[in-house]
Amino acid sequence: MSVTNIFDRQVDSLVDAVRRLVRSDGRDGAASDIVRKQVGGELMNYGRMQVVSGAMGELYGEPGCDLLKKAVRHHRETFYLPDRTLSAVVVPVAVRFKSRGAGDVQVVEAHPDEIDGLAQVVARKVGSNKVVFDTRLYEGTELFYFKPNEMLAFLQKLEAGERRPDGGPETTVVRSSAEPGWRVVYLLGVEVNEPGATLAMNTDEAQRLLREDRCHAEWALSEASGLLIFNNKATAEASCLGFWYVSRGVLEGETWLRGAQLYALMNGFDQGISGVKFRYALDEANHHVRLLITSALMTVEFRWKLLMGEGMEGFLDELDTVIAQLVPADDVLVKEEVPLYDYEKIARKAGLVWAGGR
Repeated sequence: MSVTNIFDRQVDSLVDAVRRLVRSDGRDGAASDIVRKQVGGELMNYGRMQVVSGAMGELYGEPGCDLLKKAVRHHRETFYLPDRTLSAVVVPVAVRFKSRGAGDVQVVEAHPDEIDGLAQVVARKVGSNKVVFDTRLYEGTELFYFKPNEMLAFLQKLEAGERRPDGGPETTVVRSSAEPGWRVVYLLGVEVNEPGATLAMNTDEAQRLLREDRCHAEWALSEASGLLIFNNKATAEASCLGFWYVSRGVLEGETWLRGAQLYALMNGFDQGISGVKFRYALDEANHHVRLLITSALMTVEFRWKLLMGEGMEGFLDELDTVIAQLVPADDVLVKEEVPLYDYEKIARKAGLVWAGGR
């Protein structure tokens, strides 16, 4: 049998399993095992997702395509071992540290005592066997795109009791400034469960149970050693955004940050008295949403890089929220999507001089 025929058979098998899962509303156990083994195996052993990509091409436009994308996200963060299941969990925390000078205070890790107490509370309320958090701070995109096989090795070290394991995602630093903007940083941990246990972290019930415990994550940042030592130089603000598995947690954190940055941009925007125009375009080559905001007095651009699989819906929800908060309804002259080519022509004609976002 040729290599091509083997590949085609693997794609056909995966497509068939996904369609069976869709028809059974997720209850076909045999089909679920096929999807789990194929997706998990490619992520862990190859990383190139050749069979999965081929199946997505076959399933394009069907409900199964979204199901398969969801399976990929799941198996990037949850690992089914023979005797247990390990899941990567994150706690996104919005922070800003204010000081007289830039960089007076630098925080590289959260307060260890608060982190240990938080891990115990999370495990008890969610029903996990164990939860362990690293004390260091991480960027969302670094976690979102971290290789699954390396993530598994890192989680196993955390589970074994290493406080700051080597080989994990790149860490980050929060620095104070005189006029700080909001940042979202992430605590990274491992959740340990029995094989076949229900993974509940992303559920509304788990978030409700843990709502009152967000303060511990906030204290872990606002009382970090860098701030305690130099507390005469800086003030800290921290707001915990929940407890999630990695993909959902990064999306929650980045969505919140997008809204905060859009609000800050519009709050400083000179709307004038003749109305505001909002035009946006999807830059597919760079996977950006670009938003052009113009008034008679000012033109700015906001750019935001979408995460893998993220559509424009979340961006538009945040835009609508900010407009409702800061722009009188009668002053919104235009809010429309335009092709990227037309967008760039409009931006040049409007005299675009600076951009925000990322």
